[in-house]
Amino acid sequence: MIGAAVAALATSVPALAVVNPLVAQVVPLGGSAVRGNVTLFQLGSNVNVGLNLTGNSGTEAVDIRKGTCKDYAASSTMPLGVAQDTRLSNTKLEQLSGDVILIHKTAQVTSAPIACAEIKG
Repeated sequence: MIGAAVAALATSVPALAVVNPLVAQVVPLGGSAVRGNVTLFQLGSNVNVGLNLTGNSGTEAVDIRKGTCKDYAASSTMPLGVAQDTRLSNTKLEQLSGDVILIHKTAQVTSAPIACAEIKG
């Protein structure tokens, strides 16, 4: 009886599927040693962003900007916090294609970028 109830519940609740995960390679800037990757995937109406970095202190600001690693916008379009995994609410993965993720020297997005990853989709 309980098994049937669980099966009924499982079929009535839609599963959130991971759609089109993207992995962007993090490359160092300005002689830094920061490397790694950023994984972005659609989960419902949100985009989850996972950071896997080496050579950093874990206190660096991370943000998304328009542009490339060589030529990016002066201001942030989406601050992501301090070197942490995060979720972008009400965002479609396609919206981020062509943007760049910057990892900054300090916890401030106004500090110099020390690494970047181009989002290509």
